[in-house]
Amino acid sequence: MLSLTTTLLSLSLLYLVYTLYTYLTSPLRQIPGPFLASLTNYWRFLSVLQGKHHEVQRTLHDTYGPAVRLGPNCITVTDPSLIKVLYPLQKPRFIKSDYYKTSDFRHGKRILHSSVSYRDEEAHTRMVRPVARFYTTTGVLRYEDRLNDVVKLFLQQLETRFVRPGGREVVCPIDDWLHFCAWDLIAAITFSKDFGFLRRGEDVRGLIGQSCKSLDYMASVGQIPWLDDWVGKNYYIKFPVGTMIEGVKFAAEQLASRMRGEDKHDKETEPDLLDDFLALREEDPEITDDRLVQYAFRNVAAGSDTTATSLRAVVYYLCRNPETQKRLHEELEEVGVTDAVRSGDALRYAELYKLPYLTAVIQEGFRIHPSVALSLERVVPDTGYVLPDGRYLPPGTIVGINPAVINRHKGVFGEDSDDFRPERWLKNDHESEDEYKARLGKMKDTDMTFGHGKRICAGRHVAVVEIYKVIASLFSAFDVRLVDPNKEWKTKNSFFNRQWDMDVYLTKRVS
Repeated sequence: MLSLTTTLLSLSLLYLVYTLYTYLTSPLRQIPGPFLASLTNYWRFLSVLQGKHHEVQRTLHDTYGPAVRLGPNCITVTDPSLIKVLYPLQKPRFIKSDYYKTSDFRHGKRILHSSVSYRDEEAHTRMVRPVARFYTTTGVLRYEDRLNDVVKLFLQQLETRFVRPGGREVVCPIDDWLHFCAWDLIAAITFSKDFGFLRRGEDVRGLIGQSCKSLDYMASVGQIPWLDDWVGKNYYIKFPVGTMIEGVKFAAEQLASRMRGEDKHDKETEPDLLDDFLALREEDPEITDDRLVQYAFRNVAAGSDTTATSLRAVVYYLCRNPETQKRLHEELEEVGVTDAVRSGDALRYAELYKLPYLTAVIQEGFRIHPSVALSLERVVPDTGYVLPDGRYLPPGTIVGINPAVINRHKGVFGEDSDDFRPERWLKNDHESEDEYKARLGKMKDTDMTFGHGKRICAGRHVAVVEIYKVIASLFSAFDVRLVDPNKEWKTKNSFFNRQWDMDVYLTKRVS
C-alpha cells in the first residue's frame, strides 16, 4: 500500500507534468506575459490580493504590448477597437466568465444572482427588463427632491462638524463622508429613508466595512472561481470571508416591512423604487419574493460604493489641482449655482449637466480613476477569435479589458493621459468643431468607466445625477483643500478601486 508521502509526491508530479504539458501545447504561448502567469492562476490571485493589480496591468502592457497573458487561459487587451467586439450592444457572443459568480449572494439556503453575476444572457434580460425604465435619467429624476434632501443634510453635517468660527481649522475625513452620502442617497430613492450614515457620522450596521471585505474576497477568489463553491457559498461550513449578509438582511427587512404595511410610507404622494418593484408583481404575479430581494439588494450593493469611489476621485483631484478647483468655483458662481446653495435652494440636474466645466471635471474624474479597476472578463465563443494582429484565441479563453488601463490609452486620450486635465473634454482653440466632435466621440467610445454594451452599468444614470449634485453643492459651499498637499491618498483595488486617507480642511465660501 502506498504511503501518504508517496501518494502526495505522485500527485504533485502529475500536477507538474500536467502544468508543463499545458504550457507547452497552449495556443496562448504566442501571448506574452509573466512566466508564472502562464503556469497558474495563483499568480493572478496573489497579484489581485495585493490591491494594485491595475498598476501591474499597466506596466505589463507597457512592456509586452496590447495583449498580455495573465493566466494559463486568461489574457487582457488594450486595443480600443475590441471594446465593441467584447461588449456589444446586441446579444453578446462573448459571455461573462465565472469570475462573476463570486458576486452571487446567499438568501437563506438559496443562492441568488446579483445583476452583474448572470452568465446566462437570456436570464439576465428577464431580470433587468422589467425595471430598466426606472433607471433612466427620467426615471431617476422622479426622486430628485429626495436626493436634494440628502445633499442638503450632507452639507449641514460638514458645516456643523468641521467648520468653526474664526477660521479655526478642523480636519475632515472627506473620504468617509462622501461614502456616507453615497449610501444615504441610494437608500433615499430606494426605501424613502436613509441608512443613518450622515446623521450618525458612522458606519451603520457595519455595512460599509462588510462591503469592503466582501469586495476583497470576490476580487481575489474570483481569479480561481471554483474556490468560491467551497468557501464563500458553503452552507454547512461558515468560513470567515467577507459577505454582504447585512446588506441582504436590510433589503429584505425593508421589503417585508413594506409588504406587511408596517412602513408608513405614502406611495401615492412620494413613491420610491421599492414601490416600483412591488407594483411589478401586481403586473406579473410570477415575480417572486426572491426577485424583489434581488432588485432591492442590487441598489444597496451596486449603487453606493461605485458612486462613493467616483465622488472621492473628483474631490481628490480637484484638491490636488487648486487652479482647476478655482475654475470650477468661477463657473458655479457665474451661473448662480453658488448663490442657490447659499440660499438653500435645490439644484436641478437639468441645469447642472449643461455646465461645460463641471461636466468636464466629472468626466475626467471618471476617466482617471474609474470605480472598476479589474478586467471585465468575457469568454471566447466556440468559433474562437482572431485578434486584429492575427493572433488566435481558442474557444473558452478568458479575455477582458480593464477600465483603469484603457481609460489612460495615450492614442485616445493623449500623451498626458496620466494627468488630471478636464480641459481634454473641451474644444481647444486650434481645432474645428468637426475635429472636436470626432475627438470627443473617440474618447467617449473608449471610456469604460461604466462598462460598455448590453451589460453596461444599469445604475449609471443614478450615479451621474447624484455626482453632479454632490460636486456642484460641495464646491459651491466650501473651499476644499488637503491637510497635507504632498501626501497621496491610499487605494486598494478590489474590483472597485476604493480610496481613503483624504483628510481635508473645509472653508465656508462667502460672497
